[in-house]
Amino acid sequence: MALALELTLDDGADAAVREIWRGLEQVGVRSLASLLDGRVEPHVSLVVSGDVEALRALGPDLAEIVRMAGPQVLALDAIGLFPGGDPVLFLAVTPTESLLRMHADVAELLRERGVAVCPEYRPGAWVPHCTVAMAMPADCCGDAVAVIRAAPLPIQARSAQLGLLDSTTGETVFL
Repeated sequence: MALALELTLDDGADAAVREIWRGLEQVGVRSLASLLDGRVEPHVSLVVSGDVEALRALGPDLAEIVRMAGPQVLALDAIGLFPGGDPVLFLAVTPTESLLRMHADVAELLRERGVAVCPEYRPGAWVPHCTVAMAMPADCCGDAVAVIRAAPLPIQARSAQLGLLDSTTGETVFL
């Protein structure tokens, strides 16, 4: 099990991503929503960690960092793919100075407290993104990209809430 510290999106951006999820489902690609029975919300993950208890315990401190940084302006403006055994299709988020600083502050707190973070979510390696599909079969890639290309990109968003998403159950605890 792992927890993701995530920023949810404002209502308009949430609806736009959910529309992409529906389009993916229509062409036979399992969207992120279907992987966790519809319990997951469109979001941008700041960090992912298997150190569940430590991340939960630091919730108030993490929430304070995000509160101090203020709502983030997010532009979901490109299509991306993390290749590998379980390819991940995503909407790339343009990194802003404010978003990168907030992410670095979160990572620093976790480092200071000895919380292990998945390497892909460390400063310098992190790619800000909003996942739309995971474990996508290679032969569906063209159809999936066509769905996203038909969407009105860029999606302009603001971060809405900070939450901890349990990647096993889909449960989100908002901080």
